[in-house]
Order: sequence, then structure tokens, then C-alpha cells
Amino acid sequence: MTTNRQTLVSSGEHIYAVRRLGETYSVEAYLEAVELARDAGEGECYADRVLGATDFDALLRGVEDDGEAIVRAAESDLRARGIDPTTATYREYAEALSRVSR
Repeated sequence: MTTNRQTLVSSGEHIYAVRRLGETYSVEAYLEAVELARDAGEGECYADRVLGATDFDALLRGVEDDGEAIVRAAESDLRARGIDPTTATYREYAEALSRVSR
């Protein structure tokens, strides 16, 4: 799990816990609420809502190991979809990498 995703997961757990507890709570109650949030997958859901279900950072790191061939294939995929690879958004590029990496 990437650092960005892990931070969002933790943030989602915190948000869920604080919303559940209200304004005044003890440390013990907070820790219990965070554990309940973790068990319920609330942090993962929050990270998915922010980043999308695909962890693009992890996907891009995986591409580094496979080298230029996958990057070139992603660029070709983008061109086939009418997107210039030099101006493609992060999401467009990541989605192309996902398609060619399967």
C-alpha cells in the first residue's frame, strides 16, 4: 500500500470515529471507534472514494520494473483513443498503463 493511500485510509478511519463519537469522547472511546472503523473497512472505502478503486501509485511503481515496453504500449493505447501521451492526465495515463499491463 502506498504512503498516500495509507494516509487516506488512516484519515478515513479517524473521520468515521470522530463522526460516530461526537464532540466529547475519551481516548479509550476514540481508539475503540477507530478499531470499529478499521474492522468495517471505512478507511479503505474513504481512500477508494478519494483515489478511485485502482491504486494508481502502486500500478505505476510496478511499471518501473517492466521497463519501457509497457510505457510505450500505454502511449500507443492513448494514441489509439485519440489522446496525446504528452498531454494526457495522470488518470488517463494510469488507466492506459492498467489496460496494457493485464
